[in-house]
Amino acid sequence: MKNRIALLLMTALGVITDASAVFAGPAVAAGTNHTVVQTDTGTVWTWGANASGQLGDGTTTGRLTPTSIAITGVMAIAAGGDSSYALKTDGSVWAWGANGSGQLGTAPRRHAPRRWR
Repeated sequence: MKNRIALLLMTALGVITDASAVFAGPAVAAGTNHTVVQTDTGTVWTWGANASGQLGDGTTTGRLTPTSIAITGVMAIAAGGDSSYALKTDGSVWAWGANGSGQLGTAPRRHAPRRWR
């Protein structure tokens, strides 16, 4: 079992660190009250609470059904309590949502994905 877990981790890390991989998805991440899904084509869908813009659709309106957001070429996703993150195939990191503790790495919260670096 230990060897199998090690092999799975090495494979996952290889996919994420190899920028030539098309996409590592599909994947799912969950914040406190929102969900982020990456499709196998590199698009992102979100739903749930959205008071801090963590859905990334440019609003603060909560969504009960999945909503596509304006970001493509995503190879990995993550979610914090009220924030969301994406790693694109070009190596750039995108973040949106709450930023009360500086978790976005920039100024105030964002309601849509923006390039961090």
